[in-house]
Parts: sequence; C-alpha cells; structure tokens
Amino acid sequence: FEEVVGAVESVKGEKWKEFALRHGDLGRDMVLLLARECTGLTLREIGLAAGGIDYAAVSEAVKRMKIRQKSDHQLAILLGKSRQILKIET
Repeated sequence: FEEVVGAVESVKGEKWKEFALRHGDLGRDMVLLLARECTGLTLREIGLAAGGIDYAAVSEAVKRMKIRQKSDHQLAILLGKSRQILKIET
C-alpha cells in the first residue's frame, strides 16, 4: 500500500496527508484503485490502510474510478504514470 501511495504522491506532486482528506480530490481514490489492482489486499485491508475507510466505500470508489478514467483524460494520464511507476501492466 505504501508503494502505491508513493507512486500517486509522485505523479500528483503532493503528499498523501495533503490530498487524502481534501474534498473532491481524486488522489485518494486513485490510491484505492491502484491498491486494488496491484497489492492483493482485500477491500477491508485497503480501507484500513487508507485511514479506516469502510470496505463498501472502497468498493464504490474503485468502481467510480474505473468508469471515470475512461472519460477523464487527465485522470487517465495520472493513473498511467502511476501504473508505470508501479510496473502494473494494463
């Protein structure tokens, strides 16, 4: 999980603590999606690692991000860069 956070911090140019709780910031949900894709952690474990988010909220965030990345070009670029850092093949 920490590697995923580091990758997103790198592409956003901000620290997790700065964007994780900011209303409307996609950084937190980017971390949740990428953690689901590459860590093997359960939704519950990802939620706990992200600061105590309920597993259902993690699930919804992951679903939203999968849909949004198809229509939001800037988000797709940031996720692509994060995936390169994490060596995730799409």
